[in-house]
Order: sequence, then C-alpha cells, then structure tokens
Amino acid sequence: MNNKTANAGLLCRLADQSGCSYLSDLRTEIYRAEVRRQIRDIPANEYPLEEWREAAAYLVGEKNGCGRADKVKQAIIDTL
Repeated sequence: MNNKTANAGLLCRLADQSGCSYLSDLRTEIYRAEVRRQIRDIPANEYPLEEWREAAAYLVGEKNGCGRADKVKQAIIDTL
C-alpha cells in the first residue's frame, strides 16, 4: 500500500485499488467482484468502525451495521 492509499478513506481506497474512474463505479456490476476481493484483503482494524459503516451504506445500503468493524466488513462481503 502506498502513502496515498494509506491516507485515503476506505471508499477512496477501494475505488483506487479497483481501478474505478469514479467512486460511483464501486456500485456497478463490473467492479463488484474486485471490490469484494479488495474488502476481503483489508484488515477490519485498518479503518475505524464509522468508515466501515459509511462503506456499507454506500455500497450495499446497510445503514446501521453492528458495533464491530469486522462484522460490518463481513456484511458488506456477504451482500456484494
């Protein structure tokens, strides 16, 4: 991971590493498998719970999520 990626928010990191031109591309079918793979590779503790919740809301429409980053991460993977 380069410094640019390390300082990026979770959604920006996913877009960058998945090769998306726009953040909204993350929600398209074309990038779904790659986004799922990227999420699997990111340790849950690398981002705060709120970032995982934001990603869940954006990617899969899950707004509440549970109180643990690893559970929110898994919910995203399961839904994608």
